[in-house]
Amino acid sequence: MDVQQMRTRRRWLLACAGTTAGIATIAGCTSDSENGDDGNETDGETPDGFDEGDTGEYGVWPMAHYDAANTAVAPNSGPDSKPEQEWSVELENSPTIPVVANGTVFVGERGGEYRGIDIQTGDVLWNHHPTDWDDTRGEPNSAFTPAVSDTAVYVSGNGVEALEHSGEELWESGHDTLFNLRIHDKTIYGRTGEYVYGIDEESGKEILEIEASAEVETLSITDEKIILATRQDEEDFQLEGYEKRTGDQLWTQMIQEIRGGAPDIRIIDSSIYTVNYMNVISIDTETGDVEILNDFLEKNTRPSQPTVHAGRAYIPTELPEIPVLDIDTGEQISDWDKNILNRMTGWRMIISDEVLYVWSSGTINSPGHINAIDINTNEKKWEIESSLSGIPVGPIILEDAILYADNSDNTVVFYE
Repeated sequence: MDVQQMRTRRRWLLACAGTTAGIATIAGCTSDSENGDDGNETDGETPDGFDEGDTGEYGVWPMAHYDAANTAVAPNSGPDSKPEQEWSVELENSPTIPVVANGTVFVGERGGEYRGIDIQTGDVLWNHHPTDWDDTRGEPNSAFTPAVSDTAVYVSGNGVEALEHSGEELWESGHDTLFNLRIHDKTIYGRTGEYVYGIDEESGKEILEIEASAEVETLSITDEKIILATRQDEEDFQLEGYEKRTGDQLWTQMIQEIRGGAPDIRIIDSSIYTVNYMNVISIDTETGDVEILNDFLEKNTRPSQPTVHAGRAYIPTELPEIPVLDIDTGEQISDWDKNILNRMTGWRMIISDEVLYVWSSGTINSPGHINAIDINTNEKKWEIESSLSGIPVGPIILEDAILYADNSDNTVVFYE
């Protein structure tokens, strides 16, 4: 064990003995198998705000990680066999993760421009530049993913700006620019600096304000809870649980040295699944209690943010491996071939209709790939090449189709 590993491990063990601000004391080393009734109900289902069976030919993908709980699990079928590229749209700057509703692709780009694109033809239908752009992180050219409901698309600008799907402006909330937009129960949530706001979907009026302990990096919403990740320093983040109705803080918990930036907060059945250095962990959303599911330190690989579905956690790593854990026991699934791919798979993964979608890295002489793996048979269904050379975002999985943003040439690409 090197010095860095010893230091991090010691800090984790010390945290186990400590207490947190708020009403909960975080055990850190102990398991709490009891979950409350504040589960995420959109895991692989039609997301909040859309009627089942009324989502159009291509289905919907309304937010960055599909739903407000960031599950990255969707019901859309995806292509059954290797898809073909139908169109690509070149933007002026790097695109955000695209979102989709009612046959329209909504995408932002670095610098604050937003566009609506016809999903069948790739024609740009409209452009929108926010009336105000206040990036509190000091990056005026950043790009922020929109969110879409069945009636409107919401973009970062003068607070939150609401547009009809046709691009016509509806309202502006008037806050500092809000980012990381999530939609839940007819409320738009977003963060700016150390604050998180809830905005009424129809009127644009503020209905909730939460002041966090430090700058908020990302957030996740369930029926009763708001979970935030705040940056404490260059290496460490603090997860903070709040009551959604009142904004009262419930608990805090430190997690350390997240590879690839801020942690996703993926919530399944009242538990957050994330990583803490070399550990895959779960955190109870009611109490903040932590359970170490699996320690990868002795396996000589570093895990990244897991995707959880049907009792299993699929783990990206810095190696060409995809280990899968039983979330009840923490043990690796023995009949899953973790070496099904031959390239690094260290980026966030998506599951849609029992298929795992995995980016595998390219090299100087060869492109990266999107791989589709049947999670029931552990067999690769298909793979496609991409010219992507940067960090992947997406892909977005739709009905018989996929969509992704390519930062290497500032394009949005559609396959069917």
